[in-house]
Amino acid sequence: MFRTISALAFCGLLLCLSSGRGEADFFSQSLAASAPFRDSRLLGDLDVYARLDFKKAFAVSATRSSWGWSYGYRNQNAANRAALRHCERNSGTECLLYAVGDSQVWDRAEVAAARARALPAAAEQGSVWRYYGEERTHDVPLVLPSDAPSIISDYQSERGVLGGLRSMNTAIRPRHTGIDILAKAGAPVLAAADGIVRVADFRRVAGYRINIVHQDKPGGPPEKDSLVTVYLHLEEVFVAPGERVKRGQRIGTVGTSGKGAVPELPHLHFGTLRSNPHLHGHDGPGRVTCFVPGRRYAKDQTALTYPLACGTRLAGRP
Repeated sequence: MFRTISALAFCGLLLCLSSGRGEADFFSQSLAASAPFRDSRLLGDLDVYARLDFKKAFAVSATRSSWGWSYGYRNQNAANRAALRHCERNSGTECLLYAVGDSQVWDRAEVAAARARALPAAAEQGSVWRYYGEERTHDVPLVLPSDAPSIISDYQSERGVLGGLRSMNTAIRPRHTGIDILAKAGAPVLAAADGIVRVADFRRVAGYRINIVHQDKPGGPPEKDSLVTVYLHLEEVFVAPGERVKRGQRIGTVGTSGKGAVPELPHLHFGTLRSNPHLHGHDGPGRVTCFVPGRRYAKDQTALTYPLACGTRLAGRP
């Protein structure tokens, strides 16, 4: 009887929150509370709402140094506990259950702000961000110029640009096939070398994307094993399939298109098909080479320059 009354009371609370204004206040208070929001009875009652697709949760550490996210659970209680466990494993501190259910239960702006607070205190330029002690994820030592936009999720990393694991399933956890480079939305995306546009289209996860084929011999026909560079999550695309492009040519702009993008942290996903992009640096493996208009570069189309301009400060980063 008591659990039934509790469930009905919580249902009434959800109905109040769904009206819009009260939902952010409820979760803001739980986040600001000195003690973690962990009412076991309330968490248990959330199981009643599994049929309403309340099957994901978001938790933030009490020190706001980390966060945890869970999704895809059939049981809301399990989703809540997974988010708390994930957050506490990453931060080593107590965590607060900040949001449960789908987007109608929490305020998107508040969640975005909480996620932004959990980002590492890393430089916007000249660095590679490492999350929770993550070691170098590949065997190519990197050298970035001090004014090169920072890499915020490196090649083969298990973590995305907000530090979360790319999959909660450790048996099939995917690793990053490219590098994510921090950038302001709308920033020019540059061709990394001369080549021919193979793909310029839209995909559900990748968003607006461009693939460019680079030949070992300039002017030669595209070969099956040619180097191909990939640019994802674009806002605009300025080239078409079959078009020849030059190194440093503006081919698009940075955006947040596709389900794989992160609106809170615009970035360019850049990679090379079937290989580590760091192996193809213009000045040698692991050496990021900024594109400078007027500089003479090697004619080798597999020697790549950085796909974003160096020296541009970011504006409006949370």
